[in-house]
Amino acid sequence: MFQLSIRVVSTIGKLPINALELANQAGNPLTSNVVLLGALAKTKGFPISLEQLKIVLPNVVPKKAIDANLKALDLGYNPYSIRF
Repeated sequence: MFQLSIRVVSTIGKLPINALELANQAGNPLTSNVVLLGALAKTKGFPISLEQLKIVLPNVVPKKAIDANLKALDLGYNPYSIRF
């Protein structure tokens, strides 16, 4: 198994984000791409807001995966707000 991680330059500096770990916390390891999308939404200059993504996401993922994807989006946007 591979480890998926990325460094995102945000308005507050460089943040290491382990997308796979956060996707697992969201309830589905397949949501790692949505974790990264959430992280991108926080970066300066990204043209789509978190709120806009939350509106669109339920229209593009299967109904059974909506909750996990929304949680993954939030975890990517605020990767250090969750207490372990």
